[in-house]
Amino acid sequence: MDSQVLLVVTALIVYIVMTICALIPVCIVAKKSSKDCNFSRGTERLMSFCNCMAGGVFIAMCFLGLLPYAQDKTRKVLEDLNISTDFPAAEFTCILGFFLIMSVEQLILQYQQSKNLQKGTWEIPQNLDETERSTKLNYYKTVKDESASEQLLGKKPLEVVLPESPSILKEVSLPRIYQNVPMVTFKEESSDESPSPKKIPQAGPNCSHHQVEMILKNKSGGTLRLALLYMAISIHSMFEGMALGLQTDQMKIFHLFFAIVFHEALIAFSVGITMAKQQLTLQQGVKYILIFSLAVPLGIFLGLIIQQAPGTGGSVASAIFQSLAAGIFLHVTFLELVPAELANSKDRMAKVAFHFLGFVAMALVTITMGSHH
Repeated sequence: MDSQVLLVVTALIVYIVMTICALIPVCIVAKKSSKDCNFSRGTERLMSFCNCMAGGVFIAMCFLGLLPYAQDKTRKVLEDLNISTDFPAAEFTCILGFFLIMSVEQLILQYQQSKNLQKGTWEIPQNLDETERSTKLNYYKTVKDESASEQLLGKKPLEVVLPESPSILKEVSLPRIYQNVPMVTFKEESSDESPSPKKIPQAGPNCSHHQVEMILKNKSGGTLRLALLYMAISIHSMFEGMALGLQTDQMKIFHLFFAIVFHEALIAFSVGITMAKQQLTLQQGVKYILIFSLAVPLGIFLGLIIQQAPGTGGSVASAIFQSLAAGIFLHVTFLELVPAELANSKDRMAKVAFHFLGFVAMALVTITMGSHH
């Protein structure tokens, strides 16, 4: 079999394997959600542990995959260009990627917030878990006054008028991605004289989906961070596919194929777990996964194209993008994924153990990959 045909076949197999592995957790969660929109405590705990393991996988991928590869590529590029320096160019570019993604994310969120201020309306989900709360809040009505913009900017607490006075407000908490908004206070709607507002304490980031979430049209903030994570993973996966696509020896193609397919299967499963935590519909999950799984095949085909045009230009681009991808990964992993689980007070050591388990699993897979980069 011709090596180019073999590479096309491997691209198809990798795509199928990644899609199946990523769909497994998404389909399980979607099936559960279709029967009951609320997860049991055991299910929530299991998903939290799986998410911790995924976090360990991403930590290992950052320090055992992205960063070393970026350092190696940068060193080779500098040697090819006859540049001798002790300056850590790869690490510098990595941090540039970190600040680049941080700036882009904050600019987008700032733009979304300004749009919310212009609309002057906010939405709060209506479902609350009946098994954990004695009263179900059927709807909320936001207070609209001239100080609405000040409330969002943090100068005043945002107030929400309730049609009734449930006794469970003290148990309600906000997810991590909304903790940057001002403290929310609730007022009773009654004829009595100004009752004191009930403040909702902000809890840890691992709140379940049925808890009150101040949407503020900002739900896409979490989706944005998820997209950034998948973009970082996809860049790395694309370069792995490119490494495979650049091969011409069939035996080495087989060796790299088996290493990469196991490597990407584990990553895809971790991505599926993280996506399942976002409570997407099955249709949305399938759509995102089908797109995400294209990264390695795309890299393989890019490698096939680069075979026809060798030179230092491709190496320079590879080093730069790989370093930027490492910075993206550092930002999303250590500012979002890991804190989102460890900030919660429950099962602390168990979560540390699952993070380490994911790290070890990824390290073992990396060892089997050898030096394919």
